[in-house]
Amino acid sequence: MPCSKAGRRRVAVHSEDEDRMIARKGVGGAGSARAPCLCGANAESARLSTERVLRLARAAGRRLHILHITTGDEIPLLAAAKDLATAETTPQHLTLVSAGMLTSALGSYAQMNPPIRDEPIARRLLGGGA
Repeated sequence: MPCSKAGRRRVAVHSEDEDRMIARKGVGGAGSARAPCLCGANAESARLSTERVLRLARAAGRRLHILHITTGDEIPLLAAAKDLATAETTPQHLTLVSAGMLTSALGSYAQMNPPIRDEPIARRLLGGGA
């Protein structure tokens, strides 16, 4: 994350651990139950990246906005960094769930990055991580 101590504007980040995603490439590929998602982009990839960008932003003294959080595990991290970070999620990450999409007419039309997660994760997002 190239953030400079000289800058004053908030840095916006699409938080995913690219190394982990590359290592997981092909997990749940075509024909598997997870085919309509970007399978390398699991919840752990999001959490690891969010931890990392929060550390980097704190060290650089830069404010941060994390785009499209999709896991409940990111909420406590962001709550502990209220002085530094803001975040948002999208309506589809709150209302669509991957298990339902697998059998629906949406199929891969609902494929996005970050991916739609399972229902328990959507409930955690709606409940603020609780």
